[in-house]
Amino acid sequence: MNSDKFRMSPAGSKVTAAGVRHVMLTYHYLDIGDIDGMPP
Repeated sequence: MNSDKFRMSPAGSKVTAAGVRHVMLTYHYLDIGDIDGMPP
């Protein structure tokens, strides 16, 4: 099997920024005690 056909391209800067923002928001909601991340 030729694995060269299945190589994935590296994530772009927009994808990386979105992932970082997601993690930051997750920790923010955990810090304020909002487990599901929904507004009250």
